[in-house]
Amino acid sequence: ISELSAPRSDLKGTDGIMDPPERSARTHPLFFCYTSLMKLTLDGTHHAYGLMGDSKALVLDVQSALEAMEFSTAGNPDFQHISVETIGISEARMIQEAQSRKSVSGERKVFLIEAKGITREAQNALLKVFEEPSVGTMFLLILPNRELLLPTLASRLSMVEERTKARNTEEGLIFLRASSPKR
Repeated sequence: ISELSAPRSDLKGTDGIMDPPERSARTHPLFFCYTSLMKLTLDGTHHAYGLMGDSKALVLDVQSALEAMEFSTAGNPDFQHISVETIGISEARMIQEAQSRKSVSGERKVFLIEAKGITREAQNALLKVFEEPSVGTMFLLILPNRELLLPTLASRLSMVEERTKARNTEEGLIFLRASSPKR
């Protein structure tokens, strides 16, 4: 694994939950996390990610990470950015169809899918696609939170969430108020 995936002190647990400081494309901790995850993906170890948090910021982070890996997002037919309010069955079928086609470059395809919601039908339609995509295909599903996902679809995604400062502060206060044995 590259130096970008070296252990970070701000990494929380095995699911990649981190506390991001102010955003700046290449200095944001999630940028390094995405770059590492995508490098592994492009090397063949994983292919579907659930990125939970602020979609506007996450899209910029992902695009920056892809560009840093010399995968162009502008004018690249192998990069599809799908942005909808809710992913429904028609979007799921379009994703199924598009991922089954060969990449133009012959190497890899990336689907960046962002939405505020996703229907049960769409999730069921995407199960097989996320589990067994065509060779060289990577999916990045951006949603506000993981509670929107059925457990079956969530199990097919490598989840990355960002913690808000409010959430960290609340958890920290609970920890500090707890008795020593409960800490």
